Amino acid sequence: MTQYIKEQTLHACVINTPACQDDDTAYIRAETGEEENLWVIYDHEGEKLGHANSREMAFAVAYQNDLLPMDVH
Repeated sequence: MTQYIKEQTLHACVINTPACQDDDTAYIRAETGEEENLWVIYDHEGEKLGHANSREMAFAVAYQNDLLPMDVH
């Protein structure tokens, strides 16, 4: 039996990552873009750090930048 796995390209962008911050929490929130839904990553002061095309990728990016991700509604 042959199984086919659909390839998926995951994109994430992190910008303005502070070198030192008091709080290591990243807040993840879904936002609707012009063409697609994005998961935006914010720091503890509400500054946008970056975005990803899936919640899982947003959490992974936060972890890779030594931040603790939390959902925001």
